[in-house]
Amino acid sequence: MAKPVADSKLREWLELGFDAAEIAQISRLSLEHVQARIDEFNRPALEEGRRQARIEKARQTAGRRPMPPEAIFEVGAPAFTVAPDLLDWIVATFIDPTGELANPQHTHLNCAHIGVLWAGIGNASKGMRVVGQAESPFPRGDAWGKARQLFQLQTWFGDVPDFVLTFDAHYALECDDWAWCALVEHELLH
Repeated sequence: MAKPVADSKLREWLELGFDAAEIAQISRLSLEHVQARIDEFNRPALEEGRRQARIEKARQTAGRRPMPPEAIFEVGAPAFTVAPDLLDWIVATFIDPTGELANPQHTHLNCAHIGVLWAGIGNASKGMRVVGQAESPFPRGDAWGKARQLFQLQTWFGDVPDFVLTFDAHYALECDDWAWCALVEHELLH
């Protein structure tokens, strides 16, 4: 039976240019065993390479994010604007399993009807600025209040969505791509 080879010795042989077959012959270990150990040495570098590739993809994806329409910032503009281009980008980037920033935790959203809005007005809660919000639209109030809220949702989205995501249009202009992607990911996790 062959004696185990220390990691330091195996690394030394690799640095000298020996390939897996030569190391297996020298050490009297099976080629499969030597290759598995070499793969273990290379795993952190491979994982770092994959991580860097994912970061680069995220940079490219984030740079293509839709921005709020200029009209939402005009005086007298409606407080909210439907954002179908932002919804398309969110689905393609975060929800679709082949998306560049896909998260398996969002699989259930593939079948969901999601409405997305730009908000041209600010919002705060407990003294903190709110830049994104995810909610299930359950109209509240008396019969007229509920009917009015349902009418508004149907006017915006064609019917009542399962979830509504609202994003601060001013924040979208201020933040960098990384912060924007983090915000969208955060809201999708609700």
